[in-house]
Amino acid sequence: MDADVIRLNVGGELYWTTRTTIQKHPSSELAKMLSGETPASWSGDCLCVDRDGRLFRHVLNYLRDGRLPLGLSHADRTLLLQEVKYFGLDELHQSLGGLQEPQPRPSNRTSTGLSLQPDADSLIHEVKTSRQFVRLRWGHEYSGGWLVSSPRNLAGVDYELHAACLARSPLEALNKLSKAGFLPCSRPPKMPRMSELDSWELMMYKDHPVPLVAQAPKRTAPQPVRL
Repeated sequence: MDADVIRLNVGGELYWTTRTTIQKHPSSELAKMLSGETPASWSGDCLCVDRDGRLFRHVLNYLRDGRLPLGLSHADRTLLLQEVKYFGLDELHQSLGGLQEPQPRPSNRTSTGLSLQPDADSLIHEVKTSRQFVRLRWGHEYSGGWLVSSPRNLAGVDYELHAACLARSPLEALNKLSKAGFLPCSRPPKMPRMSELDSWELMMYKDHPVPLVAQAPKRTAPQPVRL
């Protein structure tokens, strides 16, 4: 067997993938199992993982090319959030709507309480976000059955034609916008039947950071001194 090929037994379900795919996310639990950082159970050349084998396909699809699962029921999404958290895929966990645990802030003080440097809050500008909304829809103005984005020419989006046409299937078009950081306003997004595709549309959004510019204090002119 090719040394790069990995066979997985997840909850009794067999999967095949590669080391390259798993190592795309080196901090994930699977990558740590392969590196030996986390204890793992092997049966010959098969890595055995005691987790939900049915839902693991969504985890593997995300590791392969960043695909987000679509059409999940509320129950499956809740179960998948538990699996994703176990495998340490924080970005996927956030995309599925999971709550993120607060990260502890490193201390800049010595054991005696003396500060080694200015407090971090004084060095970081407050940041707010600006939300951009996008409509994914059937492209009536283009022949050939294209799914398009409104507005056109979005940064980071892999267009096929005219900086507007994404793909000919709603899943492929949605995945392209998801890779560029856009999220559906309704989760899970409602996918259309083929008979209603020409009237289907989906709203998506992306939050862009907008740093606030610190304003210098106003200077007052010195007042004349009367002698």
